[in-house]
Amino acid sequence: MNTELLKQLRDYVCSNHQSENTRRNYIDNPIRMLKHIGKRYKDITQEDLNKYIQYCYEKYKRNTLSQQFWILKDFIRWTGRTDLSLPKIQPVDSGHTAIDSKEMDKIFAVIEDLSPIHRLVFYLVYDAIRRPMEIMNIKITDRHGDILKYYGKTGNTVGVRHCLLTERLQQAWDDYLTVRPEPKSVEDKKVLLLNDRTAYRGRRMLTTSQITHMLREICLFASLEIPDGEKPTAYMFKRTTITQQLLEGADIKLVQFQAGHTRPETTLKYHRINDEDVRKYLRRLEDKTQDVRKFPNKNK
Repeated sequence: MNTELLKQLRDYVCSNHQSENTRRNYIDNPIRMLKHIGKRYKDITQEDLNKYIQYCYEKYKRNTLSQQFWILKDFIRWTGRTDLSLPKIQPVDSGHTAIDSKEMDKIFAVIEDLSPIHRLVFYLVYDAIRRPMEIMNIKITDRHGDILKYYGKTGNTVGVRHCLLTERLQQAWDDYLTVRPEPKSVEDKKVLLLNDRTAYRGRRMLTTSQITHMLREICLFASLEIPDGEKPTAYMFKRTTITQQLLEGADIKLVQFQAGHTRPETTLKYHRINDEDVRKYLRRLEDKTQDVRKFPNKNK
């Protein structure tokens, strides 16, 4: 019914987005909408779209809706249908906390004794603040000394970004290469991380769940106490890294650059503070004012 339109959509998406995950989302969401409405796209009315919007409200959570409607807005804009519109939904803060420094010390106490792939994955998440999908797609040639080239979340071909690698991350990278499984194909040979278990040994990872599984193994080895019963994820460590760096006084622009965010407001969404953080700040502030009273400026 919409075969020609969808063919053109695939060409448009593939020419504008590098990431396979982004391409899939920008193609699957319009297909899902068209299939649900069951009409040729040129015959769809705002009333049809409103019914689909209501269906989505009942089926999906708010943050999922925010992403889906953003993609559909792009699709509608691309088709030139100015008579169709979708509501703008702001994503909500999940409210999850960051791991405190005492708990993180447990990980640093064991991380060097874990396997090279566990160390590499951890430092890519914690030091380089990379997403699981980006980690899966890292190629060996993406590293240039202490610089890692990557495609951001949007996957734009014109928007290749880079972040800096810590010395311990560089060492973990080099250590992993010495034990990396023999690649099964030419394509597998290009990718940094390869499966090291079962029948898939030597093949590239196909799902981000493998990255998440390794992070959970690390937390298990460290006997980590997860706040509020939260399950370990890359985003939990992302919140932790950003929170710790900002609490230590890092410039927001530096943290934003390393996280790969286009706006500082996005970086601040990952910033978490608790009562103990406020107490530490107030103690430092109090100590500073007491020092001023003890040693007043002699020039006055």
